[in-house]
Amino acid sequence: MNLNRIWLGVLLGILFLLMGGSLVYTTLENQALKKAVAETQDVTHEAVQEEGLPPVGEEAAQTTVSGKALFVAGVFQRFLPYNEKTYLSRFEEVEGKVTDEVLAALKGMVATIDPAIPVQNTLHDLEVYTNGTNKNQFLVIATVSLQVGEGVDSTYTQVYQTTLEEEGASYRINRIDSLGGIAPFDRE
Repeated sequence: MNLNRIWLGVLLGILFLLMGGSLVYTTLENQALKKAVAETQDVTHEAVQEEGLPPVGEEAAQTTVSGKALFVAGVFQRFLPYNEKTYLSRFEEVEGKVTDEVLAALKGMVATIDPAIPVQNTLHDLEVYTNGTNKNQFLVIATVSLQVGEGVDSTYTQVYQTTLEEEGASYRINRIDSLGGIAPFDRE
């Protein structure tokens, strides 16, 4: 009986050592992968402030990656905030700045009739990240709050991946993929 306990203890000890070694190896491998990605993919962050945005139609400022990021931010700043009166007109705000396919997809993500009750979607923060290997691909992270009727404000973060196409000296967004939303976790 004691011999069985000893063997069980030895076996469990070996198992824990293997698991611990595997965990250390995985951690070291993960750090090496992060370093390799950081070296090969120069990703820069373009923090976008509303007062620094040129009007969406100004193509002169859109010649650099930073200008492209400002263009993308301008489109999202015109599309994301809305209320029951501007719910449909926001599509007109971005018309011509996105392709017809993207506009149809945006309309497909939401209802295309005016809300019958008060609604307020407020944009609080918008960040645009550029991909160093693809100068026309951007990750957009928007923090918004939505209030429907007299309900409680729900604040959450939406993540989008966008791609631009060049048309002469101007740009249009030719792809928007919604990567989902992140809502804060309430432990109460």
